[in-house]
Amino acid sequence: MSGRWTRIERGVTQAFPNALSDEDVCWYAREYVKSGGYSASDGNQLIANFKMSPNSANYASRQFYKDRACSHFAKEVANALLDNVSLCVIPTSKKPDSPEFDPRWMMFIRELRRIRSDLIIESPFEIIESHQCAHHGGDRGTNVFYNKLRWLGLTQMSDSIVVIDDVITSGNHFVDCKRMLLENSTVRSVYGLFWALAIDPPDDDQLELLEF
Repeated sequence: MSGRWTRIERGVTQAFPNALSDEDVCWYAREYVKSGGYSASDGNQLIANFKMSPNSANYASRQFYKDRACSHFAKEVANALLDNVSLCVIPTSKKPDSPEFDPRWMMFIRELRRIRSDLIIESPFEIIESHQCAHHGGDRGTNVFYNKLRWLGLTQMSDSIVVIDDVITSGNHFVDCKRMLLENSTVRSVYGLFWALAIDPPDDDQLELLEF
């Protein structure tokens, strides 16, 4: 189930995120079928496990799958990055003090540090307030996420950084994080690395062709 990192390009990528411009440099490793459920694709299964809530039913007996997804994600990112790269993740919708907070990024970063001690892992921003996440109906509009971010700064000066997230749909979260980095630091180049690209499910005609 190893992903193949592919550049997101207008006219080439099946579902080009509408908030991205042609100048944005982003890659994805696999596809995530919107509303497709756990078994719709390899990507759906991995993302569902990665996002598994600690408050979900029978979490104690299922946490193994979340741990494995975090490790899988970290290994694929580790294999994709050059030496001594600066990177950060896009914060989740819940603050750490929220009872709904999901520590998936903490788990991912811990594993990534174990594999690649040379990487410069930054935490340049945080969420000001907990809010409804986009994949559960939260607002994906322009600047909405930007206005929920607080700038914390970088520990090391760098002219480039890689922004990581699990799924890219509209691309607004990436664009907002990129804007904040460019406005507040020495960074001049911001790249995106996404474990999955959200695509529309096949329509009925496509399904008939696949079945045929």
